[in-house]
Amino acid sequence: MFVEVKALRRGSSNSGPERPVLAVGPLKRERLVRLGEAWLSGPGRAQADRWDEVRFDVIGIDYGSPGSKPSLEHLIDAFRPGDPLFRPPSRRHRGWR
Repeated sequence: MFVEVKALRRGSSNSGPERPVLAVGPLKRERLVRLGEAWLSGPGRAQADRWDEVRFDVIGIDYGSPGSKPSLEHLIDAFRPGDPLFRPPSRRHRGWR
């Protein structure tokens, strides 16, 4: 399982997505899939490690206004590389930013 965690802090700026989980767009999904590919092809991985056994979850944390309790949103199995909504970017980037 791979988990991407995004946080949103409300304050003077209202830029960014309405919910933190929405910040995981096509480019970030492509990077997570490449990470999964690298992990699956790494040394010492059993033959049982396959894509059908891999899950990509997304967790969003919204801290809200100061003094309020944070809210959590957990998207279990949020996306899969073969999903129609998974659209790799038209331009590939090398390395991590």
